[in-house]
Amino acid sequence: MVFGIQVIGIVFSIGLLYFTFLNYKRNEMNSAEFVFWEALWLLFAYVVLFPYSLGFIADTLHLVRLMDLFTISALMFLVVLTYYNYTINMKMRKKIEQIVRAVALRKK
Repeated sequence: MVFGIQVIGIVFSIGLLYFTFLNYKRNEMNSAEFVFWEALWLLFAYVVLFPYSLGFIADTLHLVRLMDLFTISALMFLVVLTYYNYTINMKMRKKIEQIVRAVALRKK
């Protein structure tokens, strides 16, 4: 059972490594973003292959199962990513609003 999940996790990681590389080659992300995401997918693959290598963190935090650590970490990552997405979206919205106002004032 665990082996099947590990195979799925590795295939998932390899697929995301490939898509990250494609986005980088299309100039849809800069070098820093590329390195961050590639490192994240490699870390994900490592954790999938060797899940008990993080057991000391779970023991330090007094978590009963290692899955609890993965769930908490994933939730924290999603919250941070959602907040980052929100802030970028708000900056883009303000820029678009300024452009629209400038174009509207020119037409008058």
